[in-house]
Amino acid sequence: MENKEDKTQLICPKCRSGRIVYAGTTVSSGGAGTGTTDQRYLCKDCGYVGSFVLDVSGREKTESDIAMEEDLMKIKKELGL
Repeated sequence: MENKEDKTQLICPKCRSGRIVYAGTTVSSGGAGTGTTDQRYLCKDCGYVGSFVLDVSGREKTESDIAMEEDLMKIKKELGL
């Protein structure tokens, strides 16, 4: 997910896909009747749902990153995604 204003780039912690979308918030119950509101994200590739995502804004891609992206693109093409 890339925010046009601040160029935030988020990736999925499970599959490393950049196809992360904001999926709303959830309220978790805390002690003594207090709760916290957590943001939720959804990965369009692996289906991961959670509040933990990786922010890689401003980070240079390594050779490993590039190779992994190429492998993911090949797999997506083979699966027709």
